[in-house]
Amino acid sequence: MKTALILGGTQFVGKRLVQLLLDEGIEVTIATRGLTADPFGETVSRLKIDREDADTLNQAFHDKEWDVVFDQTCYSSQEAHDTLQALNGKIKKYIFTSSQAVYDFGTMHKEENFDPKTFKPILKNRREYIGYVGYQEAKRAAEAILFQKAPVPVVAVRFSIIIGQDDYTNRLKFHVDHVNQGKPMFIENPDMRYSFIDSKEAAQFLLNIAKSDYQGAINPGSSGDISLRELVTLIETITEIKATLSPDGDPSPYNLPGSWSTDTSLAKSMGHRFTPLGQLLEELIDSILKGGDRVKKQKQIRIFDKQAGKYAKREEGPNQKRWRKNLLSHAEGRVLELAVGAGANFPYYSRDVKITATDFSEAMLQKAKHAAKSYGFQADFISGDIEAMDFPDASFDTIVSTLSFCSYDKPLMVLEKINRWCKPDGKILLMEHGISSNAAVSALQKTLNPLLYRFSGCHHTRNILKIIRESGMTIEKSESYWMNMVHLIWAKPKSKK
Repeated sequence: MKTALILGGTQFVGKRLVQLLLDEGIEVTIATRGLTADPFGETVSRLKIDREDADTLNQAFHDKEWDVVFDQTCYSSQEAHDTLQALNGKIKKYIFTSSQAVYDFGTMHKEENFDPKTFKPILKNRREYIGYVGYQEAKRAAEAILFQKAPVPVVAVRFSIIIGQDDYTNRLKFHVDHVNQGKPMFIENPDMRYSFIDSKEAAQFLLNIAKSDYQGAINPGSSGDISLRELVTLIETITEIKATLSPDGDPSPYNLPGSWSTDTSLAKSMGHRFTPLGQLLEELIDSILKGGDRVKKQKQIRIFDKQAGKYAKREEGPNQKRWRKNLLSHAEGRVLELAVGAGANFPYYSRDVKITATDFSEAMLQKAKHAAKSYGFQADFISGDIEAMDFPDASFDTIVSTLSFCSYDKPLMVLEKINRWCKPDGKILLMEHGISSNAAVSALQKTLNPLLYRFSGCHHTRNILKIIRESGMTIEKSESYWMNMVHLIWAKPKSKK
């Protein structure tokens, strides 16, 4: 194969396929409506076509030839018919992106469960195929036209549901986001089962099958299938959050009329390899969560950036000043302060300590640097997220955090880091706020928490003492104030024995 025509090629699997072909040194032509930009610059040739207008195909393909055509955008029998006529004598092989939808609803379909050579197609345009039943008929009819009429070898690649980090449909992401954010969703038939394939592997398969001598229908994809119930359980396990399922929730985009899954043993017998389904889903769910975490973190940073000026000017009450003084008078040696903010603690440190101060808000750090200078400290400042930061074990004599654990996504993980970073005989000094022991106040906190977090980036419902005990720290002394919402804690790191 030296030349290839791709009908499509500007989205999802098509883009990956184009890049793979270019990497192989194959001359690529993309034929589309010209509405979607692509990243390939002058490395590809481009033709403008409309799949619903046969004249545009005849004009675009006139006096041209290719070794292989990859048809990514055929959605009707009429389009298959018109494309075959326009490419008559101009190609040597036809690779058609079909779908597991050609099979009746059911599981573990083999290729012989639908025979396009015996199916009687009716010529229709894409607008005449309605819903999933219409989509099924369209793919069946297109396959039938190609296998019955094409003068060249044809491969119908019956993809299962394609997922990947570049999945613009966001169907898997829908489920991950709803579980992770506690949003209700509606799954009509949780026991329906589906097959999946990774987008990278889908593109690689198209290239490999084009280079082979195979012709006919074939099912590529990860082996096995999974029910929607099992998928949700997997997401719950990874997120450690219980899904909210409700008839009033947002309908799942996988609410299909029945199960659709395929047997991929033929593709595997030919040497094609695919990521195991469980591994594929776990990796993508983790990737979706990390991507969402990055967006969430950036939003949180912007909130604190905007508040930096107010923090620097804010005059604390006598109670807070007294709490800081009582706590920080015990700091000594090399001190690590987490989330230094605008530098409210600097007035209370002994002048002989050496401070390393961190914060993920650059605006806050600038205020803290000004505060340190005002009180005569030559502190080291590190801009970054403490949840992603690391220091050598036993680096600090004292670790300080005041009113920062409300903002961490994983507070227990941060406490475990503190255990490592603090010297075995060092001190951990914390002033944190959380859920009140007063029933009425805690109920109000729980009600207002989503709104408060949205505007301040701060959780108000965490059980601080419980989290600290779970970390294995030894609490030597604690004081609680304001109906047990605020806690002063003097602790030692977890024993490494």
